[in-house]
Amino acid sequence: SAGTCSFRRGEGMTGMCRIALSVPLLKYRGATDIKETLLHEMIHAVDFLEHREREGHGKEFQAKMRSINAGLCADRYRPERGYTVTICHDFHAEVAHARAVRGVGGSRGRGRGTSRGRQRGRKRGGGG
Repeated sequence: SAGTCSFRRGEGMTGMCRIALSVPLLKYRGATDIKETLLHEMIHAVDFLEHREREGHGKEFQAKMRSINAGLCADRYRPERGYTVTICHDFHAEVAHARAVRGVGGSRGRGRGTSRGRQRGRKRGGGG
């Protein structure tokens, strides 16, 4: 995946979120793709901190995603065309290249607590 958000519970109601972006998948992408991937991961972090939601792209996630895409969140750096934060990305060429370099199915760099199997970033088909 282009990014991950991992969660660590602290004592009581505290906890920590760590966001990591994939350099092999994003290094040839533009700033908007990178920012949309980061926004996607930040939505996961907010979901965890506000709702203790650890997995998935449920109704809270999708509501935040739609709000960002609709321009309802203040952002003076918003690109002119707006954002297209999605649940999945289409970085297929980058994924194929990363797998070829690391070996098929390799997933180095994933730590404990990382949500696996989630795809992030910008989906190009139909919207952008």
